[in-house]
Amino acid sequence: MFSRSAAVRSRISTLVRLLGLALLAPLLTTAAARAEVKAAVPTLVAPTAADTTPQLRPPNLGPESDEPLADGSEQSRGKPTVKLDHLGFPAMLGGQRYEKFLRKALAKEVLSVDWGASSDSTIEYRFFVTELTVQRKGDALLVKCSASGRLPRGQSAKSQLSFGGDPAKHSQLIERVLGIVARGVISRLAEIERVRRGELNHARVPAPSLPVD
Repeated sequence: MFSRSAAVRSRISTLVRLLGLALLAPLLTTAAARAEVKAAVPTLVAPTAADTTPQLRPPNLGPESDEPLADGSEQSRGKPTVKLDHLGFPAMLGGQRYEKFLRKALAKEVLSVDWGASSDSTIEYRFFVTELTVQRKGDALLVKCSASGRLPRGQSAKSQLSFGGDPAKHSQLIERVLGIVARGVISRLAEIERVRRGELNHARVPAPSLPVD
């Protein structure tokens, strides 16, 4: 028993001595002295804060994209296929050029709005330019445009705009007006379709069952 107690006391004494050396190491003024003490007690000299600081890594969210999310948002639905079924354009000088520009503008706008539909859905619409006139008013050129869009089931949207500008930029002014009108009609059509699909989804949700007493 006495020999065991002596051994325990010897180990405690050794630990106390080593701990004292470890605490003394940071207070020594020379690098050589600190190195000798650290070499004597390698297991008791704590690593630096840089070694012990945990490296926090952000959660793996994947690349930024329009991939589906789980909350039913626009990104989770993806982008539906939206097709222009018919384009009505009035006969005018340079009409083919402006009609071509309008088709490109519509193709761009349908991709920039939320239709409330998933990527496996197809939406068709028709677009009509019912008025497109150009008048000289003093030193300005006035462009008037009226257009409408139509979805299946008779849902439609209209937009009209009068815009004045530099007569020297005749073609650019007409294209600008067409682009603004196209944006207005497509935004409204998308809103109508989004509301309609939201109502359909709401109608498909079963009523909660009431507890039976």
